[in-house]
Amino acid sequence: MTCTWPGEVLGQLRDPSWMRLGLAISAARQMGLDKEADEIFFGQRRACYQLGKYPSQIRRLTWLKCFELDIQLSCWHGLLPTLTSPESLQTMASFNSTAAVSSEYATIIEIHRQTGMYLSALGDGLATTLSPSLVRLHHRALTNVKITHAQGWTINAEIALQAAQVYLFALCVVRLDREVNTSFDIPKSIRSDTSFLQEILAGTQSSAVQLICLLTSLSEQRNSIGVEQVKDSHPLSGTPKIVSCIAFFAAVVLLKYLESAHETLKQEDVEAARTAISSVHRMFTCCPTSAEHASAAGTLECAGRAIGNRSACIPSFITTRMGASILHNVIWMSGMLRGRDKDPEFSEVLTVEAVSDGPPHEHELRGVASTPIAAPEAFDGGAQAEFVSHFPFGVWDDALYDGWTESWNDDWMEYRGLGSDIDLNALLHSL
Repeated sequence: MTCTWPGEVLGQLRDPSWMRLGLAISAARQMGLDKEADEIFFGQRRACYQLGKYPSQIRRLTWLKCFELDIQLSCWHGLLPTLTSPESLQTMASFNSTAAVSSEYATIIEIHRQTGMYLSALGDGLATTLSPSLVRLHHRALTNVKITHAQGWTINAEIALQAAQVYLFALCVVRLDREVNTSFDIPKSIRSDTSFLQEILAGTQSSAVQLICLLTSLSEQRNSIGVEQVKDSHPLSGTPKIVSCIAFFAAVVLLKYLESAHETLKQEDVEAARTAISSVHRMFTCCPTSAEHASAAGTLECAGRAIGNRSACIPSFITTRMGASILHNVIWMSGMLRGRDKDPEFSEVLTVEAVSDGPPHEHELRGVASTPIAAPEAFDGGAQAEFVSHFPFGVWDDALYDGWTESWNDDWMEYRGLGSDIDLNALLHSL
């Protein structure tokens, strides 16, 4: 949970989620969670059968969760993922096909696995020229995931799919910028395939707009419960931080789409893109107490006005952060337009109430399930079955986030003097 929702930070580069994810992956590897059986080293006979003490379902789901976070944070930070070697991807496919994994989560993991294969095929991200055939191949692979898993398709799977496609096309945009250093001009490497540029534009607009429509719809459903004060907490109740990240990323990609001013753009597509950006901006402004969301809303507003008035263009200062390069460049542009280029921190100065500089232990997570975890020696037969059915960390189906956010809102409302007579849990579950 600390990887996915690290709390308020002054800027993306200060986000500790990547560091914490590295610790989690290293620990999981050292424990051998990706192995089917124990491998005993000389001198460690007392450690025999360590994996057998834990249910295989928990071990596999934990490893799959590490992989999911690895892909999500790689796309957000613009870094190559760690667990995308051929052997690792094969392990993911093997774990994902077991009965221990629900059909919904198996679908989401398969989407992330396809993204990992695409990033792995790109090598170091920007070393080679853009290959239309590779882009089309992986776009078809993502589309086939939805066809294969159509029977159990859910809104969470749709969000993951659209987010993967947005990142796929964002990588294409960065490649084109790198090759010609001019937005959406056709480089020599693809002039023989003029339809490819139109595919990039259409795919960018379609995927980003659909993704934003899904997320803003969830936000509107939550805000329609009639409790005005709850809107100050978070626009997407019970949802991990990554969802806010991909909403912001999709809006930034649409800004790049609008900046292209290509002759093939249709007016209705342009208007849909503008509406989607405005929707994300409104969603983020619904939580003024969150410094990160307020900063994201300010960036979108500043950059959107500049691009809409044709008074500024998105620079290409950053080109080595894969698809996230667009994110960094839009933040650069917005910062310079607001005079932040003279600020050594390159970020807004946050109030003491918004961000605490205290040590990590001061940021308590209230409302986390308090069910005790059984000791390792207790994992035998019936203890294993009870552990699986009462496992307190619902990180694979977002249950922990749902419980934590509701409890957090409940505490927050009591702090505001609203009293405990409002059953917020019942209201949220009625959506």
